[in-house]
Amino acid sequence: MSSLALHVKPEEIDTIEKRGKYTVCIIGCGQIGILHACLFADAGFRVKCVDADQTIVNSLAKGKAPFLAREVEFKLKKYVKMGYLSATNDIKVAVSQSNVIAITIPVKIDDKKKADYSDIENTCKQIGSGL
Repeated sequence: MSSLALHVKPEEIDTIEKRGKYTVCIIGCGQIGILHACLFADAGFRVKCVDADQTIVNSLAKGKAPFLAREVEFKLKKYVKMGYLSATNDIKVAVSQSNVIAITIPVKIDDKKKADYSDIENTCKQIGSGL
């Protein structure tokens, strides 16, 4: 994929059909990330969900997320079945096939109440190698 999304004009994504030409990669598909993924799919974008936790990836691939409200999980199942939403743990492949990348990995807080950004830093390195 190219940096096509950087040059998109509003009229190029003003319908669901037009938005369907673009893929959004959501990295970190826990409670927050999967909601973002569903919202992008609602808007008509294709969505690739990436998570390091294979259990989450397997659940999402089946259209399931135990932490979602029933209405949202119903939509998730629909998007997976229609092929608008997929899940993987291969960050490089997902990034290389996407136009937009959103990172929704939470920041860890250590015992001294200091932020630990190491997971986000590692993720950004992996994203960089996939671009």
